[in-house]
Amino acid sequence: MLIPECVLDEYDGPRLFTVRSKDDHLLLAYQCAQTDDLERYLVVPVDDEIIKALDENRLTLREALTGRGVAWLVDRRKDGGVINLGAVEPKILPASALPAEGVCLGPVAEPLLRLRMVGDTLTSHQVPASVVRRAVDGATGALRTLVRHALRMRPITGRPAEALRRFYDLPAVGFAFGSFQIEFGPPSSEGQLMLEGKEALQTACELLKEGLQWVTRPESPELPQTPRSAAIVEALVQLAPKQKGVVSLVEVSGDLAGHPQTVFRLTRISSDRINHARKRLSIDRHVRTYEGFIREFDKDRLTFILRTATGETLRAVSFSEDQYEDALLAFDTERAVTIIVEDLQGTTADLVLVTSVTIEGPQGENDTSLEEKLSS
Repeated sequence: MLIPECVLDEYDGPRLFTVRSKDDHLLLAYQCAQTDDLERYLVVPVDDEIIKALDENRLTLREALTGRGVAWLVDRRKDGGVINLGAVEPKILPASALPAEGVCLGPVAEPLLRLRMVGDTLTSHQVPASVVRRAVDGATGALRTLVRHALRMRPITGRPAEALRRFYDLPAVGFAFGSFQIEFGPPSSEGQLMLEGKEALQTACELLKEGLQWVTRPESPELPQTPRSAAIVEALVQLAPKQKGVVSLVEVSGDLAGHPQTVFRLTRISSDRINHARKRLSIDRHVRTYEGFIREFDKDRLTFILRTATGETLRAVSFSEDQYEDALLAFDTERAVTIIVEDLQGTTADLVLVTSVTIEGPQGENDTSLEEKLSS
């Protein structure tokens, strides 16, 4: 008998509910079909943790029904009698027999950004740490690229970089392990920079949508050679799947990606298009090496000025949080440095590497005429 123990969803009768087997195992029953004479249920083994995850919208209905890899089809007649039709592989059932992809038990607010990593070997119990790291780094890196470009498009007053970091270092608000999915929520609202932050995030949203629409079209024109296009492509590089590895498809959705329920699917064909555009757009991007002293270190904007010993400005440079300590050490110790930067015409150079300069004399002693050499 299919006697509900806990009804999770009801419409003209229980549609999703838990039952107990004869040996007291917890089962989840989902009404997947109905005729005038009977109701057909998909019954799967579950535990209290799965039911709790369903109730808290941390697990989708489809994942709960297919995650164990085993299920039974059961027909219940109008008189209450039950006919066990036997075991079935839930993932091979037609889509109409299962809840729609992504549907949860209760209403769920659309996250700011959602990434789903898909691959043949990715299952709920086999998600390598490299895939988790790839998803987090990809989302953070893509947003950082777009937000930094947005900030360069307009003068920002006050103390922006430290406060605006939250607009790309977003809180993770949801995980799913059917393949691997991570959701990011909106940044917290703090301080007087909220308006500037919203403008930067809105620009990042426009750039991301433009890029996703471009790369997923069957036919699309080449992007123009502009800093805007370069930022879009650099962001897409960090989201798209690599040519080798367990992830073959990345699904991008959420408020930043477009309208609710819009899902952009980045395949390895998408990666080919992105890499081709990146090569073409990199014509104006050059790697250069400079030697000098770090001056005017801006802790808030994450920038510094590189100058010669005589005060001649060599380059304005921006750096990431990961490079902060190295750059600050060179500034505080006032040591000469060699920096490698990536130049993009019309923008501040991006720091690639910073190292201290050590110039030694014939006896291996430090050369006391270092400043003269740097200023010559």
